[in-house]
Amino acid sequence: DMQATSLPSLEELRISSTPLTSTSLQNLLQHAPKLESLDLSYCHNISGVMKLWLPALITLNLDWSAISALSLQNLLLHSSKLKSLSLRNCHNISGSIERLFLPSLEKLDLTGSEISTTGLSNLLNHCPKLEELLLQDCSNAHLSEALANKSFPFLHKLYLGKSNLSQQDLVK
Repeated sequence: DMQATSLPSLEELRISSTPLTSTSLQNLLQHAPKLESLDLSYCHNISGVMKLWLPALITLNLDWSAISALSLQNLLLHSSKLKSLSLRNCHNISGSIERLFLPSLEKLDLTGSEISTTGLSNLLNHCPKLEELLLQDCSNAHLSEALANKSFPFLHKLYLGKSNLSQQDLVK
């Protein structure tokens, strides 16, 4: 395993499709306070618990990764500057992000995730600046209920393909 590495000026890291483990990743990013963009898509070995503090993080891509709910929660807890979060086909995240306040989040991609109706509804209550919301193929969430009585003053793009919306839901 890698020893802790100091990367005080690192702003962007793309390590998609690598066999890095949670421990290796934590050691690598333990001293990367300026990291703004992190791509861990297709990293299937990051299912262990990580405690990462990345206060400058703006963009996070975890598509098809095995990140655990607890690690995701730990990561997002201190990421108040996060503007873009992609969790396409993340299947271990239930219960992790629903209660987090993401004040700067503008783009949220939950395509193919297993978020619940209640989870999605709660999450959307805590993302006041959303401009782009991707919810294709979210089979566990009843979107008409999750989106009910919500206000999205900044929303420009909404993707609902392969969802469980009916024609009646759209005309309510």
